[in-house]
Amino acid sequence: MKKNALITLFYVFNLIVLIGCSEEHPSEKISEIEDQIENELKSKCSSNLKSEILAKTNPEAYKARRESIEKHIKSFIVDKKLKEANGQKTEETVVEIPIIIHSFWTKLKHKVTTQQAEDQIDVLNEDFGMTNPGLINIPMEFENAVSEDTNIQFRLKKLVHIKVTAEQWRSFGQNGNRMKNVDEGGASAIRPRRNLNIWVGKQDGGFSSFPWDDTEDENGIVLDGVVVGYDSFGINTIDRGRLMTHEVGHYLGLLHIWGGNDTSGLRTNCDIDDEVADTPNTKGQNLGDCFVNETCQSNDMIMNFMDYTDGRCQYMFTEGQKSRMRAHFAEGGARSRLGNLGTN
Repeated sequence: MKKNALITLFYVFNLIVLIGCSEEHPSEKISEIEDQIENELKSKCSSNLKSEILAKTNPEAYKARRESIEKHIKSFIVDKKLKEANGQKTEETVVEIPIIIHSFWTKLKHKVTTQQAEDQIDVLNEDFGMTNPGLINIPMEFENAVSEDTNIQFRLKKLVHIKVTAEQWRSFGQNGNRMKNVDEGGASAIRPRRNLNIWVGKQDGGFSSFPWDDTEDENGIVLDGVVVGYDSFGINTIDRGRLMTHEVGHYLGLLHIWGGNDTSGLRTNCDIDDEVADTPNTKGQNLGDCFVNETCQSNDMIMNFMDYTDGRCQYMFTEGQKSRMRAHFAEGGARSRLGNLGTN
């Protein structure tokens, strides 16, 4: 039985039980189940939502940035394919991205230790280096799509601990961007054009800025970087550190494999693309277990880091996703000053 069918049956069964055992109006129980589903999705990634909010502050500027960056990406990919067709080998610079972690805490269990930070970066290097042991399980239909080493590496540059009040801690859970605002108990980004800043605190799941997002809000607070919950950071989590891989994918311009619509299950979602040719279109996110699910007349790529399956199910980027990320490091790219690429 397909995964979506199992999920649907599960929620229908619970709906019947809840309505049958309660004197409350059925619509109230339906709302409760919808909230449960929404909370499960919230625990993963809210990058799209954050980006949409930013886009509404200045839609024209956002659209212009997005179109300019997409044009750069397409030009990079076309040029790369032309060189390969002419037998020219494309030399790739190994990009080393320095990471600065801002770790907030009210209790000792919230603090990110140096070992946790290094373990998390090891996961990033394994995943972006395409040395994840799960690759031995790649289905035959996706073997030709699997990326080689992306030549993107990460290193821990700095781990900063910031103790906050209980009130500030709770406020981070309401709006993760408050971690970036000193006036609200947060910490400012450190040289964001050169470093990947990661804020770790109270947060459901995580989110990242996209290369085309505004780098600052209306108050001048730098937003560029990744935010993740303290209980989703590191290898001893349900996602085994893969939520960070997912969010860094967004930071480097990758979309969810189902594209930009987070309303799952719509037939029209099969017409929405993630701007990558070798990831099959899907009707929406796959949650939890490693069930192979067919939604748009092809199997979903549930093992892709940009889906929502559990970390143990995820082990690949595609060659198309690699090219999309690498485009941002090319001359004129949105991330062309990161780490060892930058000069100032």
